Amino acid sequence: MRITEFEAQAAVEVVIAHFGKGARIWLFGSRADDSRRGGDVDLYVEAASRDVMDEIRCKLDLEDVFGTKVDLVMGAGDKPIHQIAKETGVRIDGVLRQDHRKLESARRKVVSPSPASGRGRG
Repeated sequence: MRITEFEAQAAVEVVIAHFGKGARIWLFGSRADDSRRGGDVDLYVEAASRDVMDEIRCKLDLEDVFGTKVDLVMGAGDKPIHQIAKETGVRIDGVLRQDHRKLESARRKVVSPSPASGRGRG
């Protein structure tokens, strides 16, 4: 995958801001393939909300994140591009979920009762 972890996280945050937490996001095309070079950023998004203005705003915000052209493909359909994106792409919306799990785990360790005192540390 030829985007940074920061870019993946930022892209997920942008998509969620526009389409909600249920959005599913795949990076596909040349940026999903480490052996390829160049290219714009191709993202496939499945979301319950489908407002054209949100799609336009999301695309522009994503272009700010990546500093390059972004092809935003929306859908949950059976068009060939949807299947190609899901079969060849890398799902990136799990990036934030994993980070939130790590943060939640760390938070629990900080506020969990200390065996010696029986009280939390935070």
